Amino acid sequence: MTKLTIVDARDSRQPGSGADTRGQTVIKPTNLESAVLRAVKEDPFASISEIRHDVAEIDPEFETGWWRIVGILRRRRLLTRRSRFRHARGR
Repeated sequence: MTKLTIVDARDSRQPGSGADTRGQTVIKPTNLESAVLRAVKEDPFASISEIRHDVAEIDPEFETGWWRIVGILRRRRLLTRRSRFRHARGR
C-alpha cells in the first residue's frame, strides 16, 4: 500500500511536523486542570458554572468556557457532585 501525503504550498511547515494550531488559542492544559481541581477541592458542591467562575478568580489568565471545564471534569471522572465530593475528601 502506498502512503500519499498532500502538501499545501502555502503551508511553510514540513509534513509530519505535528499538529496544526493556526487560528486556535493554546492553553496550558496542566495549569488549567490544576486550577479546576483546586476549585473542586475548595467547593466540591459547586456547579460547573461556579467552578468556571472560581477558576477565573484564581487566575484571570484562565478565561475559559463551560465546555472546557466539562471536558476536564469528564477526563478526571468528576462530572457528578458526588465524585467531586469524594475527590475533595481524598477518597
